[in-house]
Amino acid sequence: MLAESALFPMTNHCANQTRQTIRQKRRNLPISLQKRHAQLLARQSQRLYPLQRSQHVACYLPNDGEIDPTPLIRLLWKQQKHCYLPALALYPKSTLHFKPYTNTSPLQPNRYAILEPQAKHFTALIRLDIILLPLVAFDPHGNRLGMGGGYYDRTLRALGNHNQWKKPALWGLAHPCQQADNLPKNDWDIPLNGVITPTKLWHFQ
Repeated sequence: MLAESALFPMTNHCANQTRQTIRQKRRNLPISLQKRHAQLLARQSQRLYPLQRSQHVACYLPNDGEIDPTPLIRLLWKQQKHCYLPALALYPKSTLHFKPYTNTSPLQPNRYAILEPQAKHFTALIRLDIILLPLVAFDPHGNRLGMGGGYYDRTLRALGNHNQWKKPALWGLAHPCQQADNLPKNDWDIPLNGVITPTKLWHFQ
């Protein structure tokens, strides 16, 4: 038992080191390259069939050097798709609700200074066709390393309890520098269907 328990701090330590390193890498990207990546991401996303056939798409607004999906969101609006942004939920605690987002939606910063819609109503998870979510790092096996708060994992875990529900596809958005060789995997982690970068579509099983 001592040997097994000793592995957990090491795994957490490695994850934290990877998180810090890659967060710094993406923050250090020049603004001009950030903008270029955002435009290429929107173009690359048009090759993704699950996104082409989707009508209800959840996305996010960038923070901490995350790749900016704003050009992609504008493209989705032009295609008459319904877009949603994550908002911190009052209940259940430390989870997210997805609220409608249009070009006229009033926004307000949450406690992490991330903008989210002011609207009080939100949509059910099962209504979403695809969720485009941020990440700190990903590996070729479909593992995702987030900011460490676990908001997406807790929110999406409810989907696993209802096999009869249509579940949204989960695709991460990332800069190329956010790829890692092999990330630690926890039992509570929610696997991705794939990752979109400015230069590639990563499809996972």
